[in-house]
Amino acid sequence: MSKYSHEEKLETVLRVIEEGMGHGASAKVLGVAKSQVQRWVKLYETYGPEELSLHNGGTYTGEFKQYLIEYMHREHLSANQTAVIFKMPTSVQVLNL
Repeated sequence: MSKYSHEEKLETVLRVIEEGMGHGASAKVLGVAKSQVQRWVKLYETYGPEELSLHNGGTYTGEFKQYLIEYMHREHLSANQTAVIFKMPTSVQVLNL
């Protein structure tokens, strides 16, 4: 189960997008890290609001892990950017591969 509900995430994202509140200020309202709000905003902008309700970590094969790391290096992406592209719940999963 996700620590934050879909509604909480969506309200946080909309404060940034529609109200123009900064990522840091919006993060403080919910008590999360600024980087988490940045990630939610990117997910929302890339895939839509329904993506905010995904919270399952899944298990990844060795082949997928290898592909993901090679892709990240080839495209010069951060762990956060890679996590968004591959619809992974957190960048920590990318860093722990």
